[in-house]
Amino acid sequence: MNGPVHARSTNTVGRRAGRQLHTASPVGRSLPTVTRRDDWLGQSTIVPRTGGIVSRRRYVARGVPGGYRIWDNRGRRWWGDLYELCPDDLVAELNGQADHARITALMKRYRAQKR
Repeated sequence: MNGPVHARSTNTVGRRAGRQLHTASPVGRSLPTVTRRDDWLGQSTIVPRTGGIVSRRRYVARGVPGGYRIWDNRGRRWWGDLYELCPDDLVAELNGQADHARITALMKRYRAQKR
């Protein structure tokens, strides 16, 4: 091979020399596949672990004058009533399994705390 010698090695063709590719897999640590969570009703829920990747939530609780309201990111409007206490369990249920009976029970609970 009498051709010119290139400064780049063969494994960096198409990339800047000296840069390394980053891998998304966790090296040297293992994450449990599921975790258990007990809510205020005493029901145990199995929640899958995502390894730190969190998607954008559809429903979020936002502070407004006088308390908290639930904002629907997809519908771009307020959902539900004004709550004096932050409705964390209600938002988690709306973003999770969205069981109608549990959502109704949670809404009644937060509505009772408002009075």
